[in-house]
Amino acid sequence: SKGPLPFLEPLRWLSSWWTQVSHGLCPKGCWMSRVVSLASPGTSPVHIVLQYLSWMLSGMAPRLRILWEWGTGCSSMGEWANKYPEKAWSFRRLVVASIAWVNRRHAIFKQYPFKLFALVDQGISGVERVALRRDFQRQRQCCLRRGLAQSLHAYQLKVDLLKGKGQALLVGIAAAMDTAN
Repeated sequence: SKGPLPFLEPLRWLSSWWTQVSHGLCPKGCWMSRVVSLASPGTSPVHIVLQYLSWMLSGMAPRLRILWEWGTGCSSMGEWANKYPEKAWSFRRLVVASIAWVNRRHAIFKQYPFKLFALVDQGISGVERVALRRDFQRQRQCCLRRGLAQSLHAYQLKVDLLKGKGQALLVGIAAAMDTAN
C-alpha cells in the first residue's frame, strides 16, 4: 500500500463543489452568486484550496499527521522528512503539481471580466473594491479579453461600477452566468 494521499482531499472537495454547481445547487457556505463567489478571494473555493495546499507545503496542516504517524512511528513532520527524504520530496512535488493544476484550470477567474464580479461582493471591504476598480480602469482596452471585458471597460467610462447602474449590471450578468447551462 502506498498510504494516504492528503493532497487529494482538497482537489476532491473542489471537484465536489463544481459537481454541485453543475447540478444547479449552491454548495454549503455559498450564499451569493457562484460567479461572485469564484471572483472573491474570501469565498472562492479555488482560493480556499490553494491556501490549503500551501498550508500543506508548510508542513503545518493537521491532516499531514496521517503521513508521518501512519505506519512510520515518526513523532513529527520534520522527523518524517528527515527519515524518509525521498517520500518528503515526492509529497512536496505532488502538492506543487496540484497547486499548478488548480491554478492552470481556474486561471480564468483571476482575469477580467471575472475578477470584476468581486465588486458586487458585500463581504469585501470598500478599500478592496476601490482598488479593484482602479486596477480595471488602468488596464488598456486592447489588453483585455475580447467581448465582455472590453465592453465593461468602455461602459465604466460612463458609469461607476461601484454604484447604481454599474452594480445592477454586474449583478445581472452574474445571475445570467449562474443560470446558463
